[in-house]
Amino acid sequence: MYLLSLPAEQRGDVVRLPFKAICMSTMRDVWQYSRSLSRQDAEQQLAKAAEGLAITHNPLDDCRCQAKQYFFLVKELNISL
Repeated sequence: MYLLSLPAEQRGDVVRLPFKAICMSTMRDVWQYSRSLSRQDAEQQLAKAAEGLAITHNPLDDCRCQAKQYFFLVKELNISL
């Protein structure tokens, strides 16, 4: 959003970085379905994968927790990054 607030002549000089998004909730659903896990079992395994980290709605805490869960799901689903 910051870039959009700049005048057009300044925006043209900004390097455009590539962006790739993978929906973690879709990954979780695929993993849960492919393993025939109940919602409770899936939540327990993801909590264990996060090693005691929790979603606290603090951006840094949430990022750390979701990163652990993301890499757990990547490994479990055999996704190459």
